[in-house]
Amino acid sequence: MIEQMRKIGDRLFPERQILVRSRGQVSCWTISQGLQCTVATSLVVLTLTVGYLAVGYVRVGHVARVKVAEIAQVETSNSNLRDAIQRLERKLGLAQATTDLKSTDLALLSDSLETSHNELVRSQAQRTILQARLDQLEAELKTQTGKFKSNLDTAERKAKDLVGERDKALAERERHNAEREKLTGRIAELETKLKQTLALAQKAQQQAKNEPAAQPAPEQQAQAKTPLTSKQASSGGWGLGDIEHMLVTAGVDMDKLLDKMSLPAGQGGPFVALGKNAKLGPTASDAERADTLQKLIKVLPLSAPVPHYQFESSFGTRTDPINHKQSYHSGVDLSAPFKSPIYNTAPGTVTFTGMKDAYGRVVEIDHGMGIVTRYAHLHRIMVVRGQKLSAHQQIAQLGSSGRSTGPHVHYEILLNGTAVDPEKFLEAGKSVQVSVK
Repeated sequence: MIEQMRKIGDRLFPERQILVRSRGQVSCWTISQGLQCTVATSLVVLTLTVGYLAVGYVRVGHVARVKVAEIAQVETSNSNLRDAIQRLERKLGLAQATTDLKSTDLALLSDSLETSHNELVRSQAQRTILQARLDQLEAELKTQTGKFKSNLDTAERKAKDLVGERDKALAERERHNAEREKLTGRIAELETKLKQTLALAQKAQQQAKNEPAAQPAPEQQAQAKTPLTSKQASSGGWGLGDIEHMLVTAGVDMDKLLDKMSLPAGQGGPFVALGKNAKLGPTASDAERADTLQKLIKVLPLSAPVPHYQFESSFGTRTDPINHKQSYHSGVDLSAPFKSPIYNTAPGTVTFTGMKDAYGRVVEIDHGMGIVTRYAHLHRIMVVRGQKLSAHQQIAQLGSSGRSTGPHVHYEILLNGTAVDPEKFLEAGKSVQVSVK
């Protein structure tokens, strides 16, 4: 029975909270179940008391009227009237006593309510103090949390920078080792070719001394006007003339580039004409041009920007891979696995890094002499604008940013602002075995 009454009380008088918002602060008053029961009981008792008093007063008035009527009717009966008056006085005394008792109860109830109110005020004051302390602790916690996060972010950035520097140093070391091995092999090859060339030159000079100079045939004269376009028999493969011819077909003005690579040495003296029977000795113009061309090859973009690739789209007119319409392609597309390393194809200075419309992420490098290379659709750029690069440094990771159908690098070569065919440069590079390891 008690348990049922307790459940009824929990259902009728659950703990309640009163939220009061004043000047941006929210205060909460909690009204406990006991306090609610006390107030409800007090209200019930007060209601019953007031109802009882009201009924008593109404009843007394009714009895008084009845008695007045009876007195009027039985004025002649003094005995009955006295008895009735005595009975009425006794009843009035009882009613007065009951009224005094209820007044005492009301006074006690009022004192109890005032005590409860004072306790509520004290609880509210204590709650305000605790809330202020809680707000202070939360503010301190936020401050400490912010400092901790800032320190953690700084530490993470430093760790990432250190990891990046370490990876960059390892990649640089591997690249230098590969370049050292490549240059060692190249030096050995060039030394062999130089010995063969010197032997041929000595042999030609010996023949020129022993035999009179023959007049070249007309077709040989026409062929001599074209800069070194035949294969050198001494090397058994591609020669400098073939490389020069291929670069000329790609749109390179070799004479201008060679003039920029070398200035004529200081020479002079009086002019003395040769006699009619004077013999002409061998000139060094061809040897100087070959030597300058060798220097030029070292600074031209003759290698591929990725170590291993699949040739996807050539230079010039093509069918657009997205809208399938005829269009002009200003470079070549070389596909490779996503995030493959991208290397610069010649020494130079970075002139642009960032997004460029349909190209996506782009790196542009100025190699001097009016030659600029462009690498597009990159995933991640690893150089900054103004950075000076030696040959074959990693500049980015292969991606598919911008207007692209898949992972590849769009590679362009610009000569004085005009796009030329990079495939010609790649073919010329293969002839001198310039590649990215």
